[in-house]
Amino acid sequence: MVTVEVIEGDNNPVIILKISDETQWGVSKDVMRVTQYITAEISPQMTRSMPPQANALKVLWLNDVLLGEVAEISEEQIILKPVNFNNHETVVISLSDTTIWDVARDSISVGHNIRVVIGMEMTMSIPPMTSGVRVLSIETHD
Repeated sequence: MVTVEVIEGDNNPVIILKISDETQWGVSKDVMRVTQYITAEISPQMTRSMPPQANALKVLWLNDVLLGEVAEISEEQIILKPVNFNNHETVVISLSDTTIWDVARDSISVGHNIRVVIGMEMTMSIPPMTSGVRVLSIETHD
């Protein structure tokens, strides 16, 4: 079984997706690991348990979710001080017109902790650079 954080939909913070031999994979299941963000087609039948459970019909794609403190932010990029990410002090996240914002873009400022779904590719530069697919949430420290 795979436990997945729900980003859209019910107010339930977690859903358990049951992976079976019938689950189709649009990506290699061998690369799936904890902290990845997935998109999946699920069965319309879902339990009313807490957390709810459903069968995963197809896993479409996987991306990593990066958590960290905003060091700098501009229209083009966010420089993030990641938590536990390969010993990098910062990661540059490029923003584009296709970046999805689950929070108001202008509500993010330096010092906020954010979660960002990042692209599949990352440069080997120092600091590493990647694309921001989706900005999920912020946590402020006032």
